[in-house]
Amino acid sequence: MYKRQESTEDCTACPPGQYQNMPGAMEPWPGYSGCIACAAGSVTDTLAGSGAVGCTACRIGRYSTASTRACIDCGAGRYVDVTGSRRASDCIGCAPGKYVAVTGSDSAFDCIECVAGRYFVTTGAADCIDCVVGKYSSTVGSPAESDCIDCGAGKYTASIARTSSSDCTE
Repeated sequence: MYKRQESTEDCTACPPGQYQNMPGAMEPWPGYSGCIACAAGSVTDTLAGSGAVGCTACRIGRYSTASTRACIDCGAGRYVDVTGSRRASDCIGCAPGKYVAVTGSDSAFDCIECVAGRYFVTTGAADCIDCVVGKYSSTVGSPAESDCIDCGAGKYTASIARTSSSDCTE
């Protein structure tokens, strides 16, 4: 809130996305409120409302593109390990062969290796892909479909995501 220089009115609330941390501050010159814009990656305590008195950086695992919007969780398969992230692209994809199924992850340690019988090729996986019927993989954290091995001539697996050649039957 600030008070206009040439006014007898009560204080005026700072506009959305800005704050004033000095109660009763007088505008330094006509037309300039003295309100301070929050930095990208932070939000005002009132979000889209007026009258904010401070800004808070988005916590790790979240980002904000504007100070008038709530911080947003990084999507599944992604994480951010610093505060004050400014955009979705700040969220880092889990490495190939790893995934994270929840949103708002804040560490690469949240990324879990795909179990044997499953793989994921690119970064940012929300889940791993099963090896198809007729193939198996004993590789944990597989980053490649080629780790799914054919059972061989005359053999097959009855289901997906098999983990051993002993799962192949005639």
